[in-house]
Amino acid sequence: MPFAYHPFEDIKTILPDYDFQTIFDIGANVGLFSIESSKNFPNVTIHSFEPSSKSYKTLKNNTLGISLINCHQLAFANEIGELTMNVNGDTTMNKLQKEEKDGGMYEKVKVETLDSFCETNSINHISFLKIDTEGFDLEVLKGSLYMLKNKQVDFIQTEVGMNLLNNYHVSLEKTKSFLEDNGYVLFGIYHQVQEWIEKKPYLRVADAVFIKKSLADTFAPVKPSWY
Repeated sequence: MPFAYHPFEDIKTILPDYDFQTIFDIGANVGLFSIESSKNFPNVTIHSFEPSSKSYKTLKNNTLGISLINCHQLAFANEIGELTMNVNGDTTMNKLQKEEKDGGMYEKVKVETLDSFCETNSINHISFLKIDTEGFDLEVLKGSLYMLKNKQVDFIQTEVGMNLLNNYHVSLEKTKSFLEDNGYVLFGIYHQVQEWIEKKPYLRVADAVFIKKSLADTFAPVKPSWY
């Protein structure tokens, strides 16, 4: 596989002795990432989080019988409480926001911080933290500061905006700066999507994967033959 085709394949190649133990799927929607993770790592524990009632019901049905996957009807942000979710069925476009606006369908959802959830559930290590919250990813990371500063998360995958016209997602630059300040470095860019909204031939959004710097410093990738 070429590099940046899939983060799991790259981690297996570059860090062949790395042991996946716990995966968090924040913004799980109907469970595709969680199910894929269970197939890749048959001994891992997976926590799947989806706040939307309709999507959560589908998530539960889709993962029924997969003992590795633990489902939670829950959203994450930088503080505990309740937020409004703009819901669009069980599509991937459901989005958290501070308040309701005219013309939408909304649902009140329970909100935790990652730090509080991990403390309550005695989780002190996450191998791979995947976040896909339609522009709310940085708020999730801000609620994870204890875990990040104490280097209790090894890999982070977060959805990032790739151009100035995209105000929907948090920019790569802002996300990168935040995570670098907390001891993480960019590992790779995945799942690149062109600017279909503006119909322009440049990137709109991608998944940026970061690795804990202290972990990255213990491995040396092999130089590609074509470089």
